[in-house]
Amino acid sequence: MTRNPTPSHEQMVSWYRDYKPVIGTAASADIRPMLLPAPKGPAGSISSEQNQGELQAFTLSNGMKVFLRTMPQANHMIAFRMDAAGGIYQFGPDLYGAALAADLEMKSAIVAMIPSGELERMRLSKGIIFWPYVDMDTHGLSGFSPLSGLDGAFSEIHHRFLRNERTDLTGAIYPYAKADDKFENYQGLVNKLMRPAAFNDDYRIKLLDPEWGQQVMNYHRTLVYRQLWGDPAQFTLMVAGPVQAQELKPLLEKWLANIPKHNDSKAVVLAPFKPQAGGEQQVTDYRLKVAQDLIEFNSIQVSLGSGIAAHSLILQAVLEERLRMVLREIGGDSYSPWAYIRLSPGPSHLALASIGFDIEPSSEEKALQRVKEIIKALRETPISQEELQNAKQIALRELASEQGEAETLIWRLFWLNQAGMPLDGANELRKQLEQCQAIDVQSAAQSLLAAEQMTVGRLTPNPRK
Repeated sequence: MTRNPTPSHEQMVSWYRDYKPVIGTAASADIRPMLLPAPKGPAGSISSEQNQGELQAFTLSNGMKVFLRTMPQANHMIAFRMDAAGGIYQFGPDLYGAALAADLEMKSAIVAMIPSGELERMRLSKGIIFWPYVDMDTHGLSGFSPLSGLDGAFSEIHHRFLRNERTDLTGAIYPYAKADDKFENYQGLVNKLMRPAAFNDDYRIKLLDPEWGQQVMNYHRTLVYRQLWGDPAQFTLMVAGPVQAQELKPLLEKWLANIPKHNDSKAVVLAPFKPQAGGEQQVTDYRLKVAQDLIEFNSIQVSLGSGIAAHSLILQAVLEERLRMVLREIGGDSYSPWAYIRLSPGPSHLALASIGFDIEPSSEEKALQRVKEIIKALRETPISQEELQNAKQIALRELASEQGEAETLIWRLFWLNQAGMPLDGANELRKQLEQCQAIDVQSAAQSLLAAEQMTVGRLTPNPRK
């Protein structure tokens, strides 16, 4: 039997060279959506603007900061992202149940008396994609729009800030856990066993606690909404794509610069986390065909400069390669390793390093021991020059690819902004990657993979020892 040859990169690119993306569906031309009302006040102003390398920076009259990167995009879509520090971690136990619900409720909320279904029709007719979100220690929204739809996207942002609390209700009720709920094994392992053990039962980690749903009142949701969206000066908007400053500025003045601060809005304050070693947590399920093991390191990284950011990217690449080589020897055809390091740029300063693998149950004990040895070796011994150069190439390629796509570019801008770094810091990050030495990777391992911050989770058919 003759095998078809593997197509070259040039062949695959040629298949899609004439592809033209379609915004929405063929039926979208027939949709007659409702329209959001006019701005709730006269236009604001831009109090300052300056060039910062390839970025143009604006400060609006209400304190909101805006950064624009004009760049071509094959699909002609403009990416935007607006973020503030805080998220759900800023709320105390009295409002935490309502804060947990905020992400789902914002996605399905009524805006300017227009229900979420009609909002979706409006976006579809204008080619807009729009995602409000409330994360652990940041919150905001992101999306895409053609230039012709940017007015509609900004108008929704405007009316989300200036909601009428009597008519603009929050959306779907959050599915709070009940005392007798049965969770998927992996979900229960991580959220009911590993994380509470690693954070000494901090209430903010108990996402599945059934008590949260019993405590939430409607006015709690209102207070949470006011705090999350009450002060435009806490937000930074990033815009990237085929839009010029002279096209963007009138929309900023019309929809965003005139958003006032709510009287109830307070400065964001997060109680510090105190992560610790969580020991070994296990869920035994004799029905499983493979064992799933997870090692987590939760730590506080007070300073998130470009150095630790670059070194963590190198460390992740080295970890992934070492895991793959070792587990291939142990697990044969059945192994699936992964490593992930997340440095939270928000005010929690949390860093999470996750190392996991699936493997044949008969090989689980040996594999877990070898993975622990890999981690220990990275803390105690500098990596080889060959490993360093290979990991650098991986990290530099990924960073370079970010710069060409509006979506990934504004994610990096978001990260830099929340970490308190200048938004042209991507160049500094590239420089730190190029200059990284083996001793820097070892130092990152000692900080991010410390033994005193380790929690092991096992979802396995093997009995507990």
